[in-house]
Amino acid sequence: METKNFKQLLQPAAKFAGVLGTVGGFVGDVLSPLGPILTYLLYLSIFLLIISVVLLILLPKSKKELFKSASLTSLFFALIFGVFGQLNEDTDNGFMGDNLEFVSNFQNSLSIIDEKLDNISDQIEVVDEKITNMDEKLDAGFDNLSELIKTSNPIKNPTTPKDYLVNAYLFRNGGDLNKSENSFSRFFEIVGTYKIDVLADFIEVMRNNKGKNFVKTYFETRGDIDDEVFLLFKTIHTSKKSNLVREIQSLTIDKNLIAFGIVHVTNDPDYWNNLYKGTNVSPMVASTTATELSKYDVSLFSTGLDELSHLIINKENFFKLIYYQTNSISRKTYIRFYFDLIEDQMIAYEINEDGSKNSRKKLFLGHIAISNQILKHPNKDASYRETKSYFIEKFGEKFYGYQYIPRDDALSLWQTYEESKKYYDNF
Repeated sequence: METKNFKQLLQPAAKFAGVLGTVGGFVGDVLSPLGPILTYLLYLSIFLLIISVVLLILLPKSKKELFKSASLTSLFFALIFGVFGQLNEDTDNGFMGDNLEFVSNFQNSLSIIDEKLDNISDQIEVVDEKITNMDEKLDAGFDNLSELIKTSNPIKNPTTPKDYLVNAYLFRNGGDLNKSENSFSRFFEIVGTYKIDVLADFIEVMRNNKGKNFVKTYFETRGDIDDEVFLLFKTIHTSKKSNLVREIQSLTIDKNLIAFGIVHVTNDPDYWNNLYKGTNVSPMVASTTATELSKYDVSLFSTGLDELSHLIINKENFFKLIYYQTNSISRKTYIRFYFDLIEDQMIAYEINEDGSKNSRKKLFLGHIAISNQILKHPNKDASYRETKSYFIEKFGEKFYGYQYIPRDDALSLWQTYEESKKYYDNF
C-alpha cells in the first residue's frame, strides 16, 4: 500500500475540517443560548483525536494510513472549535449574537433567547390577576385597572399613565412588541420615576423586540436620568458580566437596591458555573461566593423587601427576578441554594481518620474558605508521612500537610457564615 507523505495528508484534512469546522462553529455560536454546543463539539473532537491516535499507535503499519488522516482531521476540528469557544466565552447569546444585530434578531425569531415569548398565551390568562395587584401599588389615579384589562382591548386614545401602562401589558401579551415598547416609554416619561418590576418588563420587551445590543444602547444614550432604579439596571445592562457584582457594590444608591441588584444578577446558573473557571478548588468556590454574598441576601429579605415596596407594583413579577424557577412553589435564591450546600460539605469532613471530630469553625476554614495553596513540608525531600504530619497554625486551628490553606480573610468569612446561618435557620 502506498504511504502518503505529511503534505498529502495535511491538505485534505485541513480543507475538510476547515469547511465543516467553520460551519459547525458558526452554527454552534448562533445556537449557544440553547446550551454549550461548542463545548460539546470541542470535547467530541478531542475524544476522536485520542481514539485515532491510540489506534494509530497500536495498529500495524499497513492499517495506519486511515488513522493518520483521522488524527489530523480531529486535531483541526479541536482547534477550530476551541477558537470559537474562546470567542463565545463570557457572552450571553454567543459572540455573534452579542455583536451582530441581525444574528440577535435571527435568534429572537427562533424564540431561543427568551422563553417568555413562548408563554404569551399563559400570560394573557393571568394578566387580570397581575393588574389587580397593580391597583394597590400605583400612584393616585391608577384604579380599576383590572376592569379595563378584562376586555383585552387596548385603550384607543391613552392620556394618563394608567392608560399607557395597561396598553403596554396588553400589547406585550398580544405580541405587538413595538406598540408595547412605545407604551412603556410613554408611561415612564409621564410618571418620571421607575418601578423595579415594570422597568424589568420594559427591558424584556426591548430585548425581545430589538436584541440585547439595543438594550445596552438604550441605557448608554440616556445619561441624564439619575433615578436610582434606572441607574441600577443601567449598570446591569452595560457592564461586563465578570464585573457585575463589583459594579453594583460600588454604586452610590439605596443599600436595599444594591442588595436586590446583587441577588438579581446572581439569579442565573451561568453566573455560578463561570466561578469555577481558572481555579483548582472549584467545588468550594460557589460555597465561598455564596457566603460572601449572603449578607446581601439576608439584608434584602430581613428589611429590604419592605423598604422597597414602594418601588414594586407586582410582587410576583418582582419575585421572578430573584428566585430561581425550579418549581411552582420554590422560594429560594441561588445565593441561598449554594449557601445551604455548605453544611453538607462540612459534614463530609466532620470525622478524621483517627476518629476525632473537627469543630465547625475548623471545617469551614479548612474546606470552604480555602485558598489555591496546598500546605507542603518546608523540606521538599520530606516523605509522605512527614508531610502528612507537618502542620501550621492559623486562626487558632491546625492545618496539616496536603490540606488547602485558608484564605487570609477566612475568619471574616466564617463570621459572615455564622451570622447568615443564624438568620436562615429562623427564616
